[in-house]
Amino acid sequence: MKYFSIAGLQLDLELNNNKDLLIEKINQTVSRYPWLNMIVVSELAVGGASRSEEFLLDNNIEGFQNLAKEKDIWLIPGSFYHRQDKQITNVAPVISNKVRSLNCVQRIILSSHMKKGFRIPTNPVSLR
Repeated sequence: MKYFSIAGLQLDLELNNNKDLLIEKINQTVSRYPWLNMIVVSELAVGGASRSEEFLLDNNIEGFQNLAKEKDIWLIPGSFYHRQDKQITNVAPVISNKVRSLNCVQRIILSSHMKKGFRIPTNPVSLR
């Protein structure tokens, strides 16, 4: 049987601009627990509630993809705001340690969708 070890990082973060701290904590975690296969970080960890361009998914994903590959881990670096088709959504990237593909899970707030009569999507957002 093969084990798959996951670490969840719940950090004391500022309201925005936490990217360097996250990278430092991920590096420390992998160094301390070299058997880890995946690290998961809390929602909106990099930029907090800021919707600034600086903290959008597209402006941060490449660095986290490189980190996952370098450390040979799967990585969910929290969720990010993502601008697509003139809408901003909250997505959580799931980054593989082996390939440059990326899948994201879109956050759905059920109560707001149900009130407005929206149909809830069942497929994850895929960004390649």
